Amino acid sequence: INNAGYASPIRTPRGRDILAACGQLKSESERMRKVDRLALEAMMIAGHGEA
Repeated sequence: INNAGYASPIRTPRGRDILAACGQLKSESERMRKVDRLALEAMMIAGHGEA
């Protein structure tokens, strides 16, 4: 691609060791929200969340 005159930078992967690579932080935050939602639903079912 470079020989044809097109720019083609190669991205160096970084952050995998701390779960900061592309998509991993988002996945972790989505997983936490799901856990929190399930805990809230469990509390409501158990009757601990009356308004």
